[in-house]
Amino acid sequence: HPARVATATLQHLEKKIQVISNRVNEADNVLHNSKTSNPEDQIRRDRQRREYAIMRSRVEDTKQVLERLRASWAADEESFWTRAQTSGANFAELANSKKIKEIAIAEEAAKAQDDLVYRC
Repeated sequence: HPARVATATLQHLEKKIQVISNRVNEADNVLHNSKTSNPEDQIRRDRQRREYAIMRSRVEDTKQVLERLRASWAADEESFWTRAQTSGANFAELANSKKIKEIAIAEEAAKAQDDLVYRC
């Protein structure tokens, strides 16, 4: 059922965002709290912290994608039920249109997750 697929995919994306965010933040905290007097280690640590900052930015970008997808899906759901109740449109056509939109949301959420995992 597409609605469940869309919902599950959005929830899975949210969980993946949280997992990656937690891992990046924990790793960055370890680096931040580490002490070194070796200049090469300091350079390496600073470089790694910059990479973690980039990863945090990517996580935030993916959070924005998630919120956009949720808003879009909620609007599509509301529109479907409004049209189903008020218009003389064919219910089967409306249901098919809704199914297509839900599949698109699920696919975009899955792509966002794949991109986040690949980039982080």
